[in-house]
Amino acid sequence: MINGRQCTYFHRLLLHKPQESVTGSVGITLNESAKAILPIVQTKMVGPKGREYTVNVLFDSGAEISLVRLSVVENLNLKGRHVHVTITKLDGEQEQIQTKRFQLQIKSLETNMLYQIQAIGLPTINEEIEEIPEGIDLQRLKLEHSDVKRGSGPLDLLIGLDLAQMHSGEMRQSGNLVARHSLLG
Repeated sequence: MINGRQCTYFHRLLLHKPQESVTGSVGITLNESAKAILPIVQTKMVGPKGREYTVNVLFDSGAEISLVRLSVVENLNLKGRHVHVTITKLDGEQEQIQTKRFQLQIKSLETNMLYQIQAIGLPTINEEIEEIPEGIDLQRLKLEHSDVKRGSGPLDLLIGLDLAQMHSGEMRQSGNLVARHSLLG
């Protein structure tokens, strides 16, 4: 059986590749008492023949796996490997899905450095995100709005702790406002 369909060919079943299984936790929370600014940057995802697509990337230190929005990889004509994924939500509820794992190339808008990563495809990661909200004083961190590469629209890529090295970088803090300069900007 392949992807829920019975194979019609007569041969040894060992010729079929087993599907990979992935388990990970993804945390989603809402803090209504104070406006949180999630660590989101814009970067480029690079497809075959150098085709580039600008994407919004969330660094999520509460997620064990990295995720990519399926419409992005479809627009870039990327092919993935079938995987069976179990996602554990904050409330402990588990959801099992059949999807694909994709090899991705992402490129920093700042340095043009290319990074090879893997991510699990999902139809959606979240609702719309916004640019830096009004009233955020970036000058407290000695930053200008032009220094911050953050777009609006859907979240296209979530980088979890399976890619912990992508979460590192110089940090600046002023009171409860923190900025991190990651490999992607």
